[in-house]
This record gives sequence, C-alpha cells and structure tokens, in this order.
Amino acid sequence: MAKRKTSTSSIVAEPAATYARKAERTWRFKRLSQEDLLEQARKPMTMPALKRRVQENPFAEVAYAGLLQTSVAGLRALMRTSKSLVPAQTELVLLYEQTMARGVEVFGNEEKFQRWLELRIPALEHKRPKELMTTFTGIRLVADELETIAHGVFA
Repeated sequence: MAKRKTSTSSIVAEPAATYARKAERTWRFKRLSQEDLLEQARKPMTMPALKRRVQENPFAEVAYAGLLQTSVAGLRALMRTSKSLVPAQTELVLLYEQTMARGVEVFGNEEKFQRWLELRIPALEHKRPKELMTTFTGIRLVADELETIAHGVFA
C-alpha cells in the first residue's frame, strides 16, 4: 500500500493575515465665510458640483435627497441630468453643509457628532437633529442648538 501524502497546515506557511482598520468616514464639509456663503447661495448649483459633494460624502446621500425633497434614486437620476439647482436649493445645501461642519467642530469628531444627530433632543422637542435638517427652519434650529452646546449650555 502506497503512502498518501497529507498536507498539514503550518502556521509558518500560511500567508500573514491582514488586519485593516475600518476606513473612517471623513466628512468633507467646510465652513465658508458669510460673504462666500452669500455669494455661492445666489448662484444655481450645477449637477457636477452637487454630484461631487455627494461623492465626497456618500454616507450623507440620504440627507441630500431629503434636502431636495426626493428619494435617493431621484437624487441619483437628478445628478445625471444637465439641470441646475435653483438658488434656494443651493442655499439649503450650503446651509446643511455649514451646519454639519460646525457640528464636527463642536463635538470634536465626526463619530460623536453623528451619534448626537441620532439622539432625541429635548430642546428640539424630542426630535432627532438629522430629521430636522431638511428645511431652512430645521437647519437653523439645529445650528442654534449646536451654538448653545458650543457655549457650554446643556439645559
């Protein structure tokens, strides 16, 4: 009877396991001066500009869709067109991004801010900040609450 070769697994022979850290999401919202915000808000935002913003912040795609009162599929379809956002929509997108950037500044990192966006906040009538950030008024309420927190008032 012939001997059978058996393959034994050797730790030494195995390729080294690669442990990759989960890619941290990075928000690319940047704060604008009031003058730059006013200047940009007066112009229609082109679809390539909107698409670039969504691609830079893919985890916020649902939020962008909510801002524009459409579904994610509707947003994707809109970005394939040659249309532009009207100035009021442009301003809404810019205010949303300004508030997101300020939130990261106030909380010190994106993860903490993201958790706060999910909480029901008593000062916001027990609504989640992310739910409010689809209208001018909602964004303003969230921005005001962020400023309250930034100044150390947690009532």
